[in-house]
Amino acid sequence: TMATAALLEAERYDAVLVAVGAAPIIPPIPGLDRAVPATALYGKEDTASGKVVVIGGGQVGCETAFYLARLGKDVTIVEMCDRLAPDASPTHRAELMQEMEKMSHLKIAVNLRCMQVTGNTVEGQVADGSIRSLPADTVVLAAGMRARTDVVDALLYTAPYVFPIGDCVRAATVEQAMQAAYTAAHCL
Repeated sequence: TMATAALLEAERYDAVLVAVGAAPIIPPIPGLDRAVPATALYGKEDTASGKVVVIGGGQVGCETAFYLARLGKDVTIVEMCDRLAPDASPTHRAELMQEMEKMSHLKIAVNLRCMQVTGNTVEGQVADGSIRSLPADTVVLAAGMRARTDVVDALLYTAPYVFPIGDCVRAATVEQAMQAAYTAAHCL
């Protein structure tokens, strides 16, 4: 059931924890409308076929690429910065990078800014201004998440105590969301 302000107010709850998550950031890149957000791919990994390009090398992009490569798919990560998964915890990042290095189906293209998706290619610009084309039958978007603050705002006054937690406050890690939930529960 979709939680709405009317539903919550009718039930007269003492407290509401709002954990409605975040939505994918879709940068203004021509052709990106044919990309599949990484979160939409969960449970539908078999729809990623042929050569897969993951745009975004944060934790979500790396984990998605790693998982698809483990399934035997030919995957390339495109990241505009020089470092992968800077948003991951240090311990997790170190282990993830070690495991990714072992994968023959996983390629990494850092310092490559995605410029457009055309036909079956992803085109990116290298620091020197040159353009690099990568074959892509499936394009996965993992360019970050945006907090769903509009939904939070609609639910703010539905109970005496309303606690927004997790990605709906700001896109963060699972550990941070769990800490926020723990803190909110202790306030009740």
